[in-house]
Amino acid sequence: MENKNLSDYTEQEFLSFLKDIYYDAYPSEAEHDEAILRFEELIEHPDGSDLIYYPNDDWEDSPEGILAEIKNGEPKMVSRGLRNK
Repeated sequence: MENKNLSDYTEQEFLSFLKDIYYDAYPSEAEHDEAILRFEELIEHPDGSDLIYYPNDDWEDSPEGILAEIKNGEPKMVSRGLRNK
């Protein structure tokens, strides 16, 4: 079952999802593209997938660094939050 909202994910689940995108762990380009679109829908961040593909020099270029930037830099993300365990 696909999680519908960001709050349906634990931080670890979302990080796993983000790692799959970052490391292109999908069997097809179409599935990878779908995951990227899903990521953009979930985070509603103005930079969208640029967070992954064009990271700012101010944060670590890794899934963990991207997640930290999303959590620290986007009030909507923080307020809607990832669910606790």
